[in-house]
Amino acid sequence: MKSNVRNAFNNNGFVLEYQPIVEVLSYRHIGKLLKNIFYKKAKDDLKYEVLVRMIDPQDPTKRISPGAFLPIIEEEKQNIQLTTRVIKLACEFMLVNSGNFSINMTAADLN
Repeated sequence: MKSNVRNAFNNNGFVLEYQPIVEVLSYRHIGKLLKNIFYKKAKDDLKYEVLVRMIDPQDPTKRISPGAFLPIIEEEKQNIQLTTRVIKLACEFMLVNSGNFSINMTAADLN
């Protein structure tokens, strides 16, 4: 798995998924709900959580969850590099798409 993670860094083997944040009871997109309550003048305030996945090297149609590759990333001291890449890609995406996003980070990312 370590060599797969190294290859993913060298070959753009990470992808981002944008998961809508929804209100559980109504399944309404939380951004729309908050816009109606707090931001009457906001044009479009959709909310997304940015999720990073690694492309499975054996089957490019499949994704590997962070639980499998993040421990290796942290062990190899590549977490800052991955976080920087995620933030850059998410910002590029949001420049051409409306909405807001959140990205989960570790304490090591903030040091």
